[in-house]
Amino acid sequence: MRFFTLLRFVLISFAFCASIIGQDSTVPADPVFIDRSNGTSADDAVRTAVAKNDEIEALRKEALAAESLVAQANQRARMSVETGGQQRTFGSAHRYEIKGTMPLELGGRRRTRVLTARKEAEVKLLAVARAETGLAAKVRRKYGESLALILKYELTKDLLRSLEESYRLITARVDEGKTAPLEQNMLLVELNRVRAKKELAESAVRIALLDLRTIMGLEPVEPLQLRDGFDNAPTAFEPISVLTARALGTRPDLQLLRAMEDLADAKIEAAGSEGKLDASATLGYQRLKMTDAVQFNYVVFGIKFLLPFKNRNRDAIEAAVIGKEAMEKRRQFGELVVRQDVAKALVGYDSAFRAFSITKSGVVEQADRNLDVVRQMYELGSNSLLDYLAEQRRVIGLRENLIDAELRVYVSKVEVQRASNDPLLVTK
Repeated sequence: MRFFTLLRFVLISFAFCASIIGQDSTVPADPVFIDRSNGTSADDAVRTAVAKNDEIEALRKEALAAESLVAQANQRARMSVETGGQQRTFGSAHRYEIKGTMPLELGGRRRTRVLTARKEAEVKLLAVARAETGLAAKVRRKYGESLALILKYELTKDLLRSLEESYRLITARVDEGKTAPLEQNMLLVELNRVRAKKELAESAVRIALLDLRTIMGLEPVEPLQLRDGFDNAPTAFEPISVLTARALGTRPDLQLLRAMEDLADAKIEAAGSEGKLDASATLGYQRLKMTDAVQFNYVVFGIKFLLPFKNRNRDAIEAAVIGKEAMEKRRQFGELVVRQDVAKALVGYDSAFRAFSITKSGVVEQADRNLDVVRQMYELGSNSLLDYLAEQRRVIGLRENLIDAELRVYVSKVEVQRASNDPLLVTK
């Protein structure tokens, strides 16, 4: 009874193998996600994202509008023209006049208005630079994540090809009666497991590339192949003092805080000028007719004073001063954050690179040698197929860990570039 049960299991296994092999002939070619010649590099991805991102384009429009407001603020206050007169109800006596009034904008009103508009334009422009820096770092991180998934997918494909070749060899040995069918079935299980893993890996790559397309501003159907690979060579960054000084002087987010602090100063000055005396000058012409023989022509002129508030706009000035103090605190905290960002980024890169080096030379390379030994022992009959498959699975996991270590080095390098405001981070 047990013999027939085993025979039925073997026959079912052979039938399943035949169905799997028959399906392979109709499976479409594997997609190609990397093109070393014509693919999209990380710099290309950043360049496309910066040019096509709708949010950044909106910020650019706001900055352009702010520049127009600077030109408008530089215009003198509008002159008003007034005309009128009096006509006697009965008789021909009348008086007509026309006069123009020009605000003098005393107390530096025009200068502070222009200064405030200019500072607001600087804030808008720096907001664009901050958004571009953040987007560039985001694109490079997503590029690295997509590349890591592609490398894992390629690793799974290579493993699958190796298992398929091994399966064909074992099938031939089973047909010749040199190997037990059980080894063929055990290898078939591992083969199908890797096939399923390959499908999931391919799906993860496609989803990551769709996310990358979204960040770049591309349509989901637009073709996208990556070109760059992970650079395993160590990067010699400048000393932390140099990187920190550059970050404090050029990082757009910190420059934006300083510009907002300057804007607060301009608002204080504008509030002070609004509390001062202002005046308008008037010049005009008047014609007075009493009778046909009695007519007079006059030049009309005068000055109208706009008296200041009793408290000379003190409440508005105090509010502006409080706003300035708040911006000072934000700027000081921003400088502290920048220093910490640079220090943490450098520590993270050093640790990531050391971990990668250990994983590569002390783990993966040694595991590859161990796998060769286990394979030779299996071929000599000292080990079972299960031992070899288990060791192979462990080595593949370690190689995936190596890809993760490469990704951490790449991402930490991008973080150093972002924290120190490296000019190479944003490509236009």
